Amino acid sequence: MHSKNNIESLPFLGDFDEAELRQNKNASTKITTWTKLYLLFLHVLIVSLIWCLYRRGTASVFRLPTTDGATWSPAQDVLEYEINNEHTTNHDFYSKYSGPPSDEQDVAWDALMRPVYFNASLDEVLRAEETITDDMAEVAEGGYLANMAVYHELHCVRQLRFWLYKDRYYPSLTDAQNAYQVPHLDHCLETLRQAVQCHANTALYTFYWDEPTDMKPLTKSNSRSVCAKWGPLEEWAYSRMVSTSPEYNRKQSEG
Repeated sequence: MHSKNNIESLPFLGDFDEAELRQNKNASTKITTWTKLYLLFLHVLIVSLIWCLYRRGTASVFRLPTTDGATWSPAQDVLEYEINNEHTTNHDFYSKYSGPPSDEQDVAWDALMRPVYFNASLDEVLRAEETITDDMAEVAEGGYLANMAVYHELHCVRQLRFWLYKDRYYPSLTDAQNAYQVPHLDHCLETLRQAVQCHANTALYTFYWDEPTDMKPLTKSNSRSVCAKWGPLEEWAYSRMVSTSPEYNRKQSEG
């Protein structure tokens, strides 16, 4: 066993031993650094995957890819989609657009339909693949009178509502007005049929007995559907709207 003096009398580490010690220490430091970077990378990767899965499961607003072959629309860039679970299975529940007519409902419908028309520029008309003809309606403030299909369909819904409650909206209906409205509303029904089949909502409905003595069961549903988010689309329509009775630039007839 060495005494203290004997230990203190041992020679110092040689040059080779010191170099080897520093090399081992540097290698250990490098390994530790790369290990930390690797663990950090794994941590970021795992957190990113968890976040993506969370967003995929909970995102309520998103965009659908443009369908190949569909024509361009000037409003398509603002169109977003969301998950919607609204259903009209309760015949006793009325929204601000449905039920027996009232002044409040008329105000709501007027606001909904106010941006029905907008003025499309020549570039927009051509990009939407519309044919430019001499008989196209031009508005006095510039551009061509246009509207989106969704507003045409809403117009048809409102016209059918007018007819359903014609005692209020057509209190003095003439034969001439009746002769015009019947084919007009038949056109509206066909427009809505096409729109419904085009979008083909596959949400599931089931049936239940409200009362044991009922002749037919009623519908119910807990399903969720992918729907257009109306707010951004309506904001765009309001930003581009012209009057519902616009002034036109009528071309003078020749001769």
